[in-house]
Amino acid sequence: MAGQAANAFTEIVVTSERKAKELAELRQAAAETKALLNALNALERGEFSVRLPLDWIGTAGKVADTFNRVVALNEQMAKELARLRRSVGREGRIHQRASLGEVGGSWAESVELINDLIADLGQPKETFRRAWHWKSTDAPCKGNFFARPRRLTQWSTN
Repeated sequence: MAGQAANAFTEIVVTSERKAKELAELRQAAAETKALLNALNALERGEFSVRLPLDWIGTAGKVADTFNRVVALNEQMAKELARLRRSVGREGRIHQRASLGEVGGSWAESVELINDLIADLGQPKETFRRAWHWKSTDAPCKGNFFARPRRLTQWSTN
């Protein structure tokens, strides 16, 4: 009987320790989820300096590493756009191009679109290179005797 009581007590202690460990893991997961939500909200507000902790392990650690890389790319893109605004827009260095390094997918496509825009600004299309002239004539308005002559205007490529 004493042996059965000791075994039951040991089982209760082991179960309690296991439940305490599970509870601690749940609390840790809840804290990580809350930190992730706060970081996502900061990112949504445009705060590119936000980062998740590097010491998370397991799936949470992989999520944190990926989140931090995405935020770093957003921050790098914002800095690159600011650099281009200064060098191309204000200093007129039209041969400057955007670069994020080795990126793929929509990141690479975005950089390509920005660079295409800069190239288009530096080399306007043929239709905009032509000198457009105004060609005007004075003519009376037909059908109304009291109407004043109006100026007719048309585009000419001559």
